[in-house]
Amino acid sequence: MCSNTPPGSYTCSSCDSGYELNDDSTACNDIDECVVDTTLCANGMCSNTPPGSYTCSSCDSGYALNDDSTACDDIDECVVDTTLCANGMCSNTPPGSYTCSSCDSGYELNDDSTACNDIDECVVDTTLCANGMCSNTPPGSYTCSSCDSGYELNDDSTACNDIDECVVDTTLCANGMCSNTPPGSYTCSSCDSGYALNDDSTACDDIDECVVDTTLCANGMCSNTPPGSYTCSSCDSGYELNDDSTACNDIDECVVDTTLCANGMCSNTPPGSYTCSSCDSGYALNDDSTACDDIDECVVDTTLCANGMCSNTPPGSYTCSSCDSGYELNDDSTACNDIDECVVDTTLCANGMCSNTGGSYTCSPCDSGYALNDDSTACNVICATISECQTGEICSSGTCTCPDGYSGSSCDQDIDECVVDTTLCANGMCSNTPPGSYTCSSCDSGYELNDDSTACNDIDECVVDTTLCANGMCSNTPPGSYTCSSCDSGYALNDDSTACDDIDECVVDTTLCANGMCSNTPPGSYTCSSCDSGYELNDDSTACNDIDECVVDTTLCANGMCSNTPPGSYTCSSCDSGYELNDDSTACDDIDECVVDTTLCANGMCSNTPPGSYTCSSCDSGYELNDDSTACNVICATISECQTGEICSSGTCTCPDGYSGSSCDQDIDECVVDTTLCANGMCSNTPPGSYTCSSCDSGYELNDDSTACDDINECMVDTTLCANGMCSNTDGSYTCSPCDSGYELNDDNTACNDINECMVDTTLCANGMCSNTDGSYTCSPCDSGYELNDDNTACNDINECMVDTTLCANGMCSNTDGSYTCSPCDSGYELNDDNTACNDINECMVDTTLCANGMCSNTDGSYTCSPCDSGYELNDDNTACNDINECMVDTTLCANGMCSNTDGSYTCSPCDSGYELNDDNTACNDINECMVDTTLCANGMCSNTDGSYTCSPCDSGYELNDDNTACNVACTLDSECQTGEICSSGTCTCPDGYSGSSCDQATTPATRMRGTLQCYSCSTNSISDVCSTADDLASGSGVSTVTCYEGQRCWTDHYENSSHTVVSRGCTDEPCENLHKGGGPYCTMANNVTSCTSCCTESNCNDNKSSSEGLTCSCVTWLTSLFSVVIMLITYRT
Repeated sequence: MCSNTPPGSYTCSSCDSGYELNDDSTACNDIDECVVDTTLCANGMCSNTPPGSYTCSSCDSGYALNDDSTACDDIDECVVDTTLCANGMCSNTPPGSYTCSSCDSGYELNDDSTACNDIDECVVDTTLCANGMCSNTPPGSYTCSSCDSGYELNDDSTACNDIDECVVDTTLCANGMCSNTPPGSYTCSSCDSGYALNDDSTACDDIDECVVDTTLCANGMCSNTPPGSYTCSSCDSGYELNDDSTACNDIDECVVDTTLCANGMCSNTPPGSYTCSSCDSGYALNDDSTACDDIDECVVDTTLCANGMCSNTPPGSYTCSSCDSGYELNDDSTACNDIDECVVDTTLCANGMCSNTGGSYTCSPCDSGYALNDDSTACNVICATISECQTGEICSSGTCTCPDGYSGSSCDQDIDECVVDTTLCANGMCSNTPPGSYTCSSCDSGYELNDDSTACNDIDECVVDTTLCANGMCSNTPPGSYTCSSCDSGYALNDDSTACDDIDECVVDTTLCANGMCSNTPPGSYTCSSCDSGYELNDDSTACNDIDECVVDTTLCANGMCSNTPPGSYTCSSCDSGYELNDDSTACDDIDECVVDTTLCANGMCSNTPPGSYTCSSCDSGYELNDDSTACNVICATISECQTGEICSSGTCTCPDGYSGSSCDQDIDECVVDTTLCANGMCSNTPPGSYTCSSCDSGYELNDDSTACDDINECMVDTTLCANGMCSNTDGSYTCSPCDSGYELNDDNTACNDINECMVDTTLCANGMCSNTDGSYTCSPCDSGYELNDDNTACNDINECMVDTTLCANGMCSNTDGSYTCSPCDSGYELNDDNTACNDINECMVDTTLCANGMCSNTDGSYTCSPCDSGYELNDDNTACNDINECMVDTTLCANGMCSNTDGSYTCSPCDSGYELNDDNTACNDINECMVDTTLCANGMCSNTDGSYTCSPCDSGYELNDDNTACNVACTLDSECQTGEICSSGTCTCPDGYSGSSCDQATTPATRMRGTLQCYSCSTNSISDVCSTADDLASGSGVSTVTCYEGQRCWTDHYENSSHTVVSRGCTDEPCENLHKGGGPYCTMANNVTSCTSCCTESNCNDNKSSSEGLTCSCVTWLTSLFSVVIMLITYRT
């Protein structure tokens, strides 16, 4: 209250409550109650506001402002917060606080008795939840979880009891005995045979016997199957599986195949093979001692079967056959012995001495009056004309001999050549026709008749039919057939070696075109098609190769690892975090974390993006995204702003790593939350708040903090892996690919095994022996005629013709597969039996007609004829003795006659009038007409002159005629003369052209035909009146007058045509043996045949047409007869 006193001033009084007068009472100042009464706001903070009063604030814990904020009253916490002393009894003492007591079981007073705290049994009793994780929940108790491996929760989750794994999983310790020790685990023992305890004794692992004992399956391939054992397969050549497939036993080839070492002794050594020894006689070991090969005695000893043909049969020996003329087989057919013809046939060399020579005989010396024939095999009567020979013989080269093909005293015995020489018509049928010769027919298969039907020649089927041995090499052996060899790849010889048949590779090797369809085309090969899914054809269509889907389509197994297994497909594994395998392991699918774990993004919105993860967004008020947007955390500055158990990290409240829950006291089982942890190992949820990886799978190892099983790069750890290939690290393992040439992947692709090329491809080392080497093979030894190539992987044909230029001297050398042939040979040479040399042909033996009229001497590649018989001379190349035309060489021969050349000689015929032939017809001697015809110069004196005579002087009453050859009666009339004479110029004389006592001897062509002429008869080889007078000669239909001169031979032939019989006559100087001895057309000699035994008919009488007897027919008609006569007349008159 203000009073206006004292004057001039004022005074305050009765200040309101909370105020007091100041010292001069001019104001009511606010009382600072807080200072005046320090008890005010006990258990709180006193503020001198509002004016005139005070206010309490910031009451201590346990106190609260009263309604007018003038005191901090004790709070009865027990009433205010009924949750206090939960699990106990609450008392509102001391003031400002409370006290808890009588805590429930599982709880205990905290240090200031303000709470019954949950006893952390897990800490108090560390034995709780032994072998598991102890969680102090629910409040007042505990729970066991995450029991260690080998333990499981009891019914109330208060203990981790030992699991009896042996009962729970009866597959444990398969192949052994299971014991439920130690606690939390189990132990395997007493493993079955073929199994061994693993390192932690938790399994009886299959023993890889193939690795443990590398001697197993020696000589084969060892596979660690079936489990607990092993199996051998792919035994090397010479080995076979035993009954239980646990070993490759040596095959006793000698027992299995009793044909081995035929003709020798078989020994089952060395292991995996066999050896031949002690070969029988006639056999020799081959290069690798695996056979007793037949010795080709004919090649080894070329002197065998000298004078015959050597054949390497029977096996182990040889046989001689086709002995040369003059030789015969011995009793065992191993030699061609010389025939002693002089003993066998005592009639040989009649009229001479028989001497046996190699393969023949000679007659020497001959008796007087006999001379050797051309080949010195007979002593023939020396003759000049056929008249000097016996019946049937001919005079040839000055001696009497039987015509070829005939023998006997009268040369009328046809020689049966088929019996005399059994080698004739070898490989065919020999017939003793026509007479004087022989004919071959019915040649065996593989043989054909030669041009004159005197031999069955081997047909070279390879030349005749070039389609033979298609896809191989054709050889014209054995005689009469052919053989195929060296078949091309994809072809094999048939059973009789006459064709290279296409190999059906699909049947022979059923593994071809695995995972596809095999077709036996094209010929000589095969083709794969219709490959299964996951496979594709290789470049040459010979295999269906596995498609590496991982390479072809790099998008496969995105967010994971792609493996090209199993064959024909692929598998995804090791999916990235946030991805999981689909049901068939062919993709890593995105995990929808928002669905899998609904607690994610609590206090926010969960989105399944980006792929492989999730994102939180739209956090609730008071929450914000963490750094990686995977949670909405409470916004905080200090830990005090966070809930119990949380920490303030980066401005947000979050549970420590490894924990979750409202109080962040729940250990996160990372192994369950993220099943990709410890991929390729075992995940354990220890220590609390984290996890540990252990027991990494094979091919993996723990990282430094034991939180992952990292892939081991085996290729770097062990550089010896994949020897002979390229080592590529794969997830948990490695592969060896590609393998070096000569190696192939084993079944699990972890090694490059040597390929036994010799077994895989049996066509390798054709013409040699294939031996497998590490990564390759060698061909050794090569067959004869082949040599190793530069890398020893093939036996190449040796071109013998280039290597040895001396081969096939006298012929052309042509290289063949493994050998060579000499063809064609030079003239004068012929191929030997194996076509590898051109041997000199002994022309003198092959063709005994050579050097007729001389001696044949063989020379290298030819022959010479020397010396020639008398009357013959060598031709320019010394290969024939040609007849000397003495008439041309010496024109003085046959003076007073006509010189006619004959074979080896000459004759003087006809002689001029007044001359006659001497005994050997080689001169015209003067006829002493006065002595020959004593009637000459009757009535006068006969005096011989050269070629004539004269009658002088004539008797009285007679006078010489004009040519002084008669003393004629002086006359005036013919009647005054003798028979046949005429009166001419006063004397009796013979008419012109006639002579003789009766003037009946013709002296000119015009007159000689009037008398009866004496001619040789070819049919009887005698002189008779065969040629008749001109009138008789003209009796044949249409035949002109034919005149034969003295000394000529006449012949008469008859043949029939469709209308009438024609008699054809003619005159000739030819000897009888050159004339046809029968009716019909005249047969001209051909092919060295010197006689006609039958004649052609008119129908087949065509010039130069060969008859069945090898003769050439020439038709002789009246025209040809007339022509020949005209020619002779012209010649004679000239």
